[in-house]
Amino acid sequence: MPTQAFAQRMSGPRPNPFLSAPLYGITHFNSTQTDTIVVNNVIESGHPDKLVDVLSVGPLIEPPRGMERVEWDRVKRKWQSVWTRGDVVSTSMVPIASAPSAMVLVNGYTKKDGWEVTGLN
Repeated sequence: MPTQAFAQRMSGPRPNPFLSAPLYGITHFNSTQTDTIVVNNVIESGHPDKLVDVLSVGPLIEPPRGMERVEWDRVKRKWQSVWTRGDVVSTSMVPIASAPSAMVLVNGYTKKDGWEVTGLN
């Protein structure tokens, strides 16, 4: 999990009230691009065995929620939010970008639908 100093050095996006953790992992970043996807998939406390966490977050442990697309403003040298979704659950995967469909895919778990893959554009 990134430290507060790391987040400040990155001039990261402002705190998002829809995310369950004030700091969340950047799970997709490419320095040659100007955008990135940030997901909140950090639980407050977990099992020492991360595989147990991956399998239990969702069905047994309430999953964190939130996803945001940010773009780097090269002139202002800071991240700008493009869109935010506080309802998206991404339990354990790095988001996958699909160029042909212009979508970002994440996996998650909801009590209503169980395990699912969510696509956002």
